[in-house]
Amino acid sequence: SGFDWDHPDLDDNIWSNTDEIAGNGIDDDNNGYIDDIRGWDFVNNDNNPDESSSSSHGTHVAGIIGAEIDNGTGVAGTAGNVTIMPLRIGSGPTSTRYAGAFTYAADNGAHIANTSFSVDSRVGDPVYRAALRYMYDTGVLHFNSAGNDDELNPLRQNMHESLFVASTNSVDGRSGFTNYGIGI
Repeated sequence: SGFDWDHPDLDDNIWSNTDEIAGNGIDDDNNGYIDDIRGWDFVNNDNNPDESSSSSHGTHVAGIIGAEIDNGTGVAGTAGNVTIMPLRIGSGPTSTRYAGAFTYAADNGAHIANTSFSVDSRVGDPVYRAALRYMYDTGVLHFNSAGNDDELNPLRQNMHESLFVASTNSVDGRSGFTNYGIGI
C-alpha cells in the first residue's frame, strides 16, 4: 500500500536515490524511472509511493520496523535506525507490479523486503516466482505474512525464497488466526 514517507516518525529514515535529480523530468540514473527520489508507485506508475488515503497498513508496518529512535515522536521501531525504501504495489497487484517492485528493490540496494499480503495464489505464477527468485539470488531477504486463516501448511510455504512470519499472542504462543506449519 506504500506508506507515508513524510511521517514525522519515519522521515529521517527514508531511502533517497542520490543518483536522481528531483523534479527535472529526466531519468538521470537510467533505471527506467523518472525522478524516483523516494522509490516508486507501481500502481500509478509514478514517483509518489505515498500510501493511499484508504489505508494506513503500510505506514503502520513501516513504523513497527523503522520508526525513529529517541526523536521525541511516537514510538521506536524494532530497527529504528534502518533506511526504508518506499514502494507501492497496491492491493490485489498483478504479477508485473510485484516483478517491478522486487526488481527495483534488489537493483537499488535493498537488503530486506517486507510484504504483508496473501501470496498463496502466486505459488504457481511464473512471473511472481521469477521476481522472488531474482531478489533471493541478489541477496535480498524477503519477509511475508504467514497468513491469517488458521491454516496448517498453506501453499505459500512452498516458496523457499521467502521467510514467512506467523503471529504470536501475549504469552508467545501461536495466535489462533495465524497460519502455521512445517514451512512457516
